[in-house]
Amino acid sequence: MRIARELNTAIRAFFYDRCTQHAAGIAYRVLFALAPLAIVLIWITGIVLRDRDLGDAVTDAIIEFLPIDPASRDQVLQAMTGVCSFQGTEKEPQIVYGSIVDYYAASLVAYGIAAALLHRERSGEGQQVGVSLLRSSLAMQSARFIWADGEGRDVGRDMRSGGITGLHPTREGSIYLSANTPHFWSSLCELIGVPELALNQRYATVRNRAEHADEIVPKIRAALTARTALEWEEIFGDRVPCSAVRTIEDMFDHPQVRAEELVADFDHPLVGHYRGFAKPVTFSSTPGPRPFAAPAFGQHSEEVLKDIGYTEDDIVQLRRRGIVGPIDDTHPRDIDA
Repeated sequence: MRIARELNTAIRAFFYDRCTQHAAGIAYRVLFALAPLAIVLIWITGIVLRDRDLGDAVTDAIIEFLPIDPASRDQVLQAMTGVCSFQGTEKEPQIVYGSIVDYYAASLVAYGIAAALLHRERSGEGQQVGVSLLRSSLAMQSARFIWADGEGRDVGRDMRSGGITGLHPTREGSIYLSANTPHFWSSLCELIGVPELALNQRYATVRNRAEHADEIVPKIRAALTARTALEWEEIFGDRVPCSAVRTIEDMFDHPQVRAEELVADFDHPLVGHYRGFAKPVTFSSTPGPRPFAAPAFGQHSEEVLKDIGYTEDDIVQLRRRGIVGPIDDTHPRDIDA
């Protein structure tokens, strides 16, 4: 409760699991009464964001995460919403590893917070902002999440030219090519030595090429075997959008990554020294601190609690009750607390 009274424009995060499901309702009602500012309350769920989850109107600077539901898993939503079918095929679907739905949902949360705080700055009103993994997974597919009147279920939604735009093997390694527009299609055919494909009117449009992909793709791939992926990447230059397939390890010393200063050095009390991602966004006027490692469990708890008025004795009791970590020999947990 003491923390709630100290809330100002900061955004706090509260995580709940099934064992503490009741905490969401408690925090909602109590914080509304205690927090001094208009609340921006962010709700994140897996599939359904129900009115009863949101409760009554609230006013504060808080992010509140709902209890984890069975669908609160990135790959579950990928399978559910068609991502896997498009990544592979309907008969042979494939997961996109890297938690793309989770990351996109986090981006929508950041966007929602910024928009809600701007509204609060202008109006003084707080509001509820809802994000779900389902909403996020469909939002990132919005270009193909369209079903016009009169279209059948099997309407083509694949924007990859039937496999012409996509990954292709070379003499060594694979390369991604994008050749949907007439300019890029013509350049591709010229540079790989099959200009007759670009002159064939049967292949004049993206739809035409998709319809005849079984004729075109083998010819393109046969031509690509003449060189390595890296060699083709250099030949195509800026005339054909492309990239040789690389590993994430290749990115640490990639010239473009170095140019954007995307890699930073970190020192962690448990992991030690490592290199990792620096900053996703740059700001000219407010660059912020240098990147730093994620804190260990409880690393800053004492500092934060003292800043809002907790005494050393208060903090010791919180540690013993398991409310604040870490628990060690000096502060053993009181399991009966």
